[in-house]
Amino acid sequence: MSWAIRPIGTLVEHAGGWQALNEAETNTPLLDFRFVRDLVGEFSDGSEVIATCREGGVIQAIGILRRVGRFYWATLQPANAPIGLWIAKRGADVEALLRRLVPALSSPCGMLSITQQDPDGMPRPAVSKHLATLDYIVTPSLTVPGSFAEFLGGRSKNFRHNVSRQRNRLKREGVTARLELLQAPDAMAQAVADYSALECASWKGEINSAVRMDEPQGRFYVKMLASFAAIGEALVYRYFFGDRLVASDLCLLRNGTLFILKTACDETIQGLSTAHLMRMDAFADLFDKHGVRRVEFYGPLKEWHTRLTEEKRQMYHVNYYRWPMLKLLDKFRKARRNGAAAGRGAAPGDTEPHASAGAAA
Repeated sequence: MSWAIRPIGTLVEHAGGWQALNEAETNTPLLDFRFVRDLVGEFSDGSEVIATCREGGVIQAIGILRRVGRFYWATLQPANAPIGLWIAKRGADVEALLRRLVPALSSPCGMLSITQQDPDGMPRPAVSKHLATLDYIVTPSLTVPGSFAEFLGGRSKNFRHNVSRQRNRLKREGVTARLELLQAPDAMAQAVADYSALECASWKGEINSAVRMDEPQGRFYVKMLASFAAIGEALVYRYFFGDRLVASDLCLLRNGTLFILKTACDETIQGLSTAHLMRMDAFADLFDKHGVRRVEFYGPLKEWHTRLTEEKRQMYHVNYYRWPMLKLLDKFRKARRNGAAAGRGAAPGDTEPHASAGAAA
């Protein structure tokens, strides 16, 4: 088993190996080479490397890494990547992989983090003297029971009543609600632009985290969605009140699983959940016409998710320490930081994409 480290500028040379490993494992679009390529194109600073592990000529693991401290490396983790840019064969010994990878990186690398891992893709490894894991977020998912009618029938009476009440209000006020689905590659730029307008007018615009067309986020979503639309795997749902766009979902769809990447809605509309209404109409279309059997949200579990599903799982980070003493020092630093945060009234714990601040023992 050996690792090869190459500069990020050689990414295209790794397309075949990356794609083959992803397809052989979870085959998620979130680690599809198209998705990774467009992420790197907008969020790389050029310093990253591509690390590839082979045994007997067969790729065992591959990832995109960057130095984030003098002695610390981590997977590239743009905010728009739900999963860290790392793929390993299911059942691989993660600690053994990292034990050989750390010395292969620019010296001296004392710590390496594999961030935002999904246990459905890479089961959480056992801790050891050298390896620790850290909780990231609890994320919800939804397994479709069969038809949309079966799904809706499984929701609470209060939920169904609330949806019906909102639809009746629209009828009383003479508002025509309309769902629109966009799938063509040449429709993605306008779809993202309209989505951006919604998000920029929301609280995300106020804190400067909204998707903007002249910034990396906007360019990434346009390119990435167009790439997936070309193979029939991108879709954008839009919800209108008359001619007014009031909600939108940016999604990917592969092998019967819907991945909801981004949601925006018109926050000036009071007393109505436009995103909820859109999603009910979209789910009816997806479950009954497009064969969707699973929905992945890949965001922190929120109260509104619990009205749709009871399914959830804990995502996590992995920290590998070249020397056990570093693990003890990192744990000590985390304890001190959490103590200071508690003193300020802040919530302790670290769920940031980079797990450098500490690890669970």
